[in-house]
Amino acid sequence: MAKLLLYLVIVFTVGALSLLFYNKLIHPALFKEELEETLEDAVEEKTRQTVQEQAKQILEEDIDVNSE
Repeated sequence: MAKLLLYLVIVFTVGALSLLFYNKLIHPALFKEELEETLEDAVEEKTRQTVQEQAKQILEEDIDVNSE
């Protein structure tokens, strides 16, 4: 019984360390370009939205000035 428990503890520990190693080292290295691309796309989209909002505000201000 003690040998089985020791075996299960060792298997669990090895599995946990393997998962940690994969999540911290292997996965980021494999998908680094994909993550960078996603971040660049997000920045471009945020910039586009900000510019559109500011342009809309400027146009609304311009309309208010012209109506006076």
